[in-house]
Amino acid sequence: MNDLKNLIKTNYKYCLILFLGILVVLFSSVKSDSNVNKSNVEKELCKILEMSEGVGDVDVMLNKNENNIVEGAIIVADGAENPEIKKILHDSAVAILNLPDYKIQILKKQK
Repeated sequence: MNDLKNLIKTNYKYCLILFLGILVVLFSSVKSDSNVNKSNVEKELCKILEMSEGVGDVDVMLNKNENNIVEGAIIVADGAENPEIKKILHDSAVAILNLPDYKIQILKKQK
């Protein structure tokens, strides 16, 4: 145990660099995982909804069960404050996800 303490004391700069390197790797993998975890359905739905006039930027989150079946959706969009745009977003999600109305929530994106 004393050998380890002496090693750390004499090489504290290297230990600090190693520790910081480990932290950087951990935090970078957490950040990239959040982007990687988006399913193709979520990505494609965002892309197609953003093409609609007046919609703007869109984010989609799908709730899936253990069998990977979509059970609900939240769509956050710039244009969702407009009732017509909100209806277009909602109806499009119902059609593509084959979910009942009450399982899809459309929210206005915070500016």
